[in-house]
Amino acid sequence: MGLNARIAGENPVFISSWKGFRSFQDAIAKLGNENFPTIVEQLPDGDEGFTSADKIQTLLDELNRFIDQQTNIQQAVLVDTEREIDISMGSNVLRGALTTDRLTGYDLGFNEQGFFVRDRWELDRILFQAMRVEQRLINPEEHQVEYHDRDSDRHFLCTTPFGKVITGEDGVPRMLLQHFHIDLRATAPNRFAYITAPLGRVFDAAIEKDEGIEWI
Repeated sequence: MGLNARIAGENPVFISSWKGFRSFQDAIAKLGNENFPTIVEQLPDGDEGFTSADKIQTLLDELNRFIDQQTNIQQAVLVDTEREIDISMGSNVLRGALTTDRLTGYDLGFNEQGFFVRDRWELDRILFQAMRVEQRLINPEEHQVEYHDRDSDRHFLCTTPFGKVITGEDGVPRMLLQHFHIDLRATAPNRFAYITAPLGRVFDAAIEKDEGIEWI
């Protein structure tokens, strides 16, 4: 399921999954919705729609502007500090949450402000947030961990661990992600090619045929 486009007399073209479309929307918002008013107005958000032929060139112009400017977007990346490897580029599902705990109501994830523990049962109150984190396993049987902000020395104790428990070289259980941090990077030039490429092809075809686009 996702966003598809169809020009009169042609077969539908798959544009993007809804998850990918949400990422595109978020990127547009970061660059300023006011800079891409036709894209914001015309591309449907889960509903069917139609864009008339006279608006397609403006859509294409705004799309090309987005492609030129997308590297100005800062993207948060979760990094395993010990192993120096990227763990996740983030998720737009559940507003950045990667782990959800049904027992405590805690969401764990990250965004541009850092790794967070968020209480969705208390109006998404942020309980802990940090850019550089040490996760200490306190009680393996009860899944109890302590999050340590390595910049402010703040601590937060809870029973919602982030990642898996492993056995260290000394035989003592520890968290696989014991030290991790959030890195802010410029978005790669091809980050949104999955949606900008098919959109560009559909816009070009619609302009050539002087036809509108049906969003399905």
